[in-house]
Amino acid sequence: MPKRFPRKVRPREKNVPKGYDSKWEYLLHQGVLKSWDHHTDKIPYVVQHNYEPDFIKDKVLIEAKGRFWDHAEYSKYIWIRKSLPDTMELVFLFQKPYSPMPGAKKRKRNPNFNLKDLDA
Repeated sequence: MPKRFPRKVRPREKNVPKGYDSKWEYLLHQGVLKSWDHHTDKIPYVVQHNYEPDFIKDKVLIEAKGRFWDHAEYSKYIWIRKSLPDTMELVFLFQKPYSPMPGAKKRKRNPNFNLKDLDA
């Protein structure tokens, strides 16, 4: 399997006026698009994809994974789960269940914490 390379971080533009995504957007709004509304509406959209489960029996889908490599990969399954009917279940079988999730932070342990403290 080819080696995965980390994604490049998108460079951030400096000194962008507040409320704008870029200096270019600001210049357009100050100039030729001065009479146009800026960032006033939100329009939802959905990108259509197809999911092919690794295994399926009755109403259970099984996905065999080594691990999740990045946010895009595991967020895909959140969208899949949202699109499934309530009668279907998506189950993961991890080859390496103790591998850290991308973006996961190590939990700080409190030696004085007990499960019984949750009932309080």
